[in-house]
Amino acid sequence: MSINKRVFGTPITGLVRDKLEARQGETANLEPGHSLEGRKVAVSNYDYASRLPFVRMWTSVKLISQADVQEIASFTPAELNTNIDNFDNLAIENKFKEIKQKAINKYKSVNVSFQPGVDNSKVSEIKDDDGKVIKYVVKAYTRDQQDFNRKIYEIGNHNYLKNYGESQPNESVFEGQTYVDTDFPNESQKNPYMKPQSGITSISSETEGSLGLIKKTTVNFVVHNFYDFDNIFSKYFLKPAAQIFVDFGFADIPNLYRPQDLIDFAEHENNDGVQGYLYGEPSDDETNSVGFVTKNQGDVEVLQGIVTDYSATVQKDGSVNCSVTLTSKNDALLSFSTDTDIVMRIRSILTSGVLYLGLRAVVSSGDPDDVDNDLQELMSTPNISPGGDGSDTVDTYDQNLRILARQKLSNTGGSPTGDSIRTGVFLENLNADDSYIAWGLFEDLIINSQFGFGKDFNDINEGKNFQVKMNSSNSFTKWSEQYTRKQKVLLSIPDEPPAFIFPKKWGAMDDPTIYGSYSNQNNKLPVFTERDKDGNIISTKSYKNEEFNYEDDIKQKRIPIREVFINTDVIIKAFESNSDVRKVILEILDKLNKESDGLFDWKMKEGETDAEIEIIDANYTIATENQKLEIKEDPFFIFRSQSPNSMITDYNLDFKLPSGDIGNMYAIQGMGTGDTLFTTNPKVQTLIAAGSLDKDLLKIIYEPDMGNYRAKEMLDEPKVDGEMYDAFRDIDNLFDNNVYQITTTEQPALIRKTVDDDGKADGLTNEKAVTKDKDDTPKFDPAAIINQNIKAIEGAGFKVAKSFREYYSFKLNAESQDEVPNLLPYTLTLTIAGIASLQVGDTFKVDYLPKDYQDSTYLQIIKITHAIAPNGWYTTLDTQFRLTPDRTNIVNNQNLKDKVRLSPNVLTNLAFENKIEADDGLFSWGNDVSMKTLAPYMTDIKVSTDVNAKYDFEIDFRVAVNLQGEIKDEGGLIKNSRGNFRVEVTGTSAKKKLNSMLEAQGKDFYDSYGTNIDNFFNLFQLAIGKGDSEGDAYHYGYDDTEVSTITREFAWPPDVRLRPKDRYTILVKGNTLAILDQKNTYFKRTKQFFKDNVGITKLEPIIQKNNEGKYQATGEYKWTYVG
Repeated sequence: MSINKRVFGTPITGLVRDKLEARQGETANLEPGHSLEGRKVAVSNYDYASRLPFVRMWTSVKLISQADVQEIASFTPAELNTNIDNFDNLAIENKFKEIKQKAINKYKSVNVSFQPGVDNSKVSEIKDDDGKVIKYVVKAYTRDQQDFNRKIYEIGNHNYLKNYGESQPNESVFEGQTYVDTDFPNESQKNPYMKPQSGITSISSETEGSLGLIKKTTVNFVVHNFYDFDNIFSKYFLKPAAQIFVDFGFADIPNLYRPQDLIDFAEHENNDGVQGYLYGEPSDDETNSVGFVTKNQGDVEVLQGIVTDYSATVQKDGSVNCSVTLTSKNDALLSFSTDTDIVMRIRSILTSGVLYLGLRAVVSSGDPDDVDNDLQELMSTPNISPGGDGSDTVDTYDQNLRILARQKLSNTGGSPTGDSIRTGVFLENLNADDSYIAWGLFEDLIINSQFGFGKDFNDINEGKNFQVKMNSSNSFTKWSEQYTRKQKVLLSIPDEPPAFIFPKKWGAMDDPTIYGSYSNQNNKLPVFTERDKDGNIISTKSYKNEEFNYEDDIKQKRIPIREVFINTDVIIKAFESNSDVRKVILEILDKLNKESDGLFDWKMKEGETDAEIEIIDANYTIATENQKLEIKEDPFFIFRSQSPNSMITDYNLDFKLPSGDIGNMYAIQGMGTGDTLFTTNPKVQTLIAAGSLDKDLLKIIYEPDMGNYRAKEMLDEPKVDGEMYDAFRDIDNLFDNNVYQITTTEQPALIRKTVDDDGKADGLTNEKAVTKDKDDTPKFDPAAIINQNIKAIEGAGFKVAKSFREYYSFKLNAESQDEVPNLLPYTLTLTIAGIASLQVGDTFKVDYLPKDYQDSTYLQIIKITHAIAPNGWYTTLDTQFRLTPDRTNIVNNQNLKDKVRLSPNVLTNLAFENKIEADDGLFSWGNDVSMKTLAPYMTDIKVSTDVNAKYDFEIDFRVAVNLQGEIKDEGGLIKNSRGNFRVEVTGTSAKKKLNSMLEAQGKDFYDSYGTNIDNFFNLFQLAIGKGDSEGDAYHYGYDDTEVSTITREFAWPPDVRLRPKDRYTILVKGNTLAILDQKNTYFKRTKQFFKDNVGITKLEPIIQKNNEGKYQATGEYKWTYVG
């Protein structure tokens, strides 16, 4: 663990909080004179001047000997034939691949990389005089094994010059020395004019970009001796991309670490590297040492960066004023350009490489010796080099790879399961061209392996020496059950696939001792440490120890970011359309954020170190989950700005209304009691949050009153809770109020008096009210009826979506508005005496604010600036207010998510089979019923699904108008049994299996069914129009035409009769559908039966490994659901 590793939004806590409280004279956690890790701190009247700051800058360089290529391994053909199956028959490139792998296994201690693009090894054949190969030799450049001479240069250390020209204050350390000392001169080694040593004059360090992604540090120093400037500082400090450390803090810390100790610690294999040396925390088994920064939290900062800017100005006295700007190393990754070759490589990895990766993991699992030869067959990849296999061979391999991946890394439920979660690779079942990878795999396989900095791939991902990489292992994002429904629906229709999807499980899944997700197996999931008031660890929660698990996460509506699956097409398009990695990632995040419909807001920020990048969800903050806060009774540290002991030296509160939003803010201000709004516009949502700071927002009206008209017309998208708009009533009001005063000539008896079926006058709503002429009467116009139904439902306060995607967009926005702690357009900047160990994202409160602010907001750090000069060390925190999620409820309508409906036009565009029929008896031919036929009768349409259902989704609707045309002629009876939405059971005992499935819903359910035409009585029933299974639980049928011992048994939903104003449910699986009558006695159980079983269930042989490790049939069978 590291003190820098914490969840975004964590309140200031631990030793840093204690020290801040001590500065304010608070004694909640401290007693006067209480020891803070070895330091006595005054509890009250904190004296800033009593502590002097220090700054040190240093770099370590080594000069290595010539990089000779060395022989690291050799093998004879006989040895290789013994250990590698079929070695002689392998293609030459596959031979070399196997030989390199053996070299890795034989010489693991040698630092040789065989990762794609960085392979620095070569295999050579040694032949005898007859041209026969007698030996294979592996040679490689092994950088870490070269002899070297090291020198550490420091500016601002504790050594002072005592003798000029002779003293060597910064002694060199030599290991494997091959060069003399003149390679690295010491400062003032040549100083004929007796100039002082160099020194730092000031330093500033600040975070830049959204959420402090990049850290820039500028160090100003003076070099008095030009020999030193020429031979040391211009060569090793003022040099583009030079790697520099900067330490600063209070000079009274017990000890400042020696750079040599840090370097030695980093090179030791059995520890946590530089990060462990600086930020390590003691573990429960006391195997970890406490890091230097950990011991001195709040009092010292250690930065590492690369030189991106520098300047040197020569003064009249010969001194040189220097300035060097260091940029955090993570900027090197983001600045990588993405040229055509890189885009091609990324596309290849994401289209074929990830499938190969996932399948290789599947076929290798449980069979490390490849007894079944699956691994060998999979690894027989085509030779794509010039002169290799033809394009047809490559295409065949790719097609078979995709077919196999669809079998092993896909499912019909719309969510990754099983091996898809374990490998991080998922293929969407409807269209195998759409593949997804876990965000964690995207970080490791794409960002880190292709653009990270380290010795090799493993070093980048696992190293602890400030390797440059993306690592979001400690980040959560918001999870929504509503979105899992959305993804299942979108993946089951011919629509644009979701940009991201949630897996069904994550973390340890159901058995942490065996597998778990890709990120769980790689130990890259959130870890949360609880401490007592003294900073001691109470407990550690992780997915490995099962204190965190997906079931609890679902209850808390969260999921680790690395577990979310991303559509590979989104990644490929981002690389194709952008020129550098920064823009690529920003485009991907923007696409995902828009797709989430307000659920989350992913952003980049500085990671555990300033060499890392972390993706966090700005909508998720640990501060909103009180049950997990480290200081449960008082989660937020409070800066007391007006206290006699206040540490704050500067305090600025600003409200900045985004340009162009004054009209929207004015409209919101015009709302009154009882008014509500709904919007999907993020800018308007921010303004609603800002207005909601005042809990009396809707009670205060500025005079003269401008009313709420503009808010309703411009901002309230679905016009929620508005009375159905009736233009005719408005016109009546014009007459009644004498606004419209017109006189005309009366025309009597224009409208024929008619009555409806109930004997009530129906006026112009009757088609014969104006004319008896059949050709002039209003005709049944499906499109017009659909539009009228939409207008009616909108007028009743519902939002009607024009697509499935928009339907869930409204639902998700409505759901998230009262769960997201909104960032407000209010900022607070405060400056205090220097404090270290704070991070962008940390949260706290201040006391000198209006009561509404104190009750409903907290502050989150968005930028940190340190400045050290002769007047001391000061830290400036730029912060932004967050509103507690429930506060916007005074404006947002809480019932909106229940008032979203789907337009019937959406359904007409889906390619359903036209198999169900309207047929009311034997003497009717029956007519196919398409969705276009049904749509005009459908209104008040709701969509729902269950991730565990065997069907894709269901549509709940009400019949809006009287039946017309063919459906009316058939009495509204729909034959579901003519369609292919059914349960099919195939096998020697299919009847028995189907019966058990039916009886699970109850004996009365099993006994209530209609059947196919098989006798004269049934023919008579159909002839008199009673239908085959109307009102029953299901419709039964069978087929024994295949083999006498194998039958196919079927169960369809019962037939259904449509009636105006009644509600029905359509069940959808693929391109098949069936309609259920909600008034049917068995409705709920019928739906449950098909939810559990629709599709094909077959009796299949059981395959197991025999004693030889080969798979074979056992002779036994089991029922298997095949979809």
